Amino acid sequence: MKATRVLVYGDSQLVINQLTGDYQCTSENLTLYYVTALNTADQFSRISFIHVLRAENHEANEMAQVASGVYIPDSDHDRVIRIEKRTLPTLAERGMTTQVSSAEITDEGETTEADWRYPIVKYLRDPSGNHERTTRF
Repeated sequence: MKATRVLVYGDSQLVINQLTGDYQCTSENLTLYYVTALNTADQFSRISFIHVLRAENHEANEMAQVASGVYIPDSDHDRVIRIEKRTLPTLAERGMTTQVSSAEITDEGETTEADWRYPIVKYLRDPSGNHERTTRF
């Protein structure tokens, strides 16, 4: 028996919004996880992503505390908490597809003065130069 519809609960509003397409994933460190999550989501006929406030996500918080070595009171030791660790190399070694269907990669040297990124690139290349306060910020 295989699940065809799933609800995914997450306490990171950023991640949930990236997976629903409201935000773009721009972090190179998270790209492999992002693509893996999208590829996994494609295996279901229906998938919904729901943001849960961290304060309301007690079980996930407990798992994170156990994984980080935080003391758990004796009264809670009777509960079974399943913990798994996954790393980027492990996902890649499993042969999971890491192709991004649409990505725009630009060379920072291609920015022109008409490009909104130009002042930022100029500042990053020479922070000591004369730059607007908002760009420096």
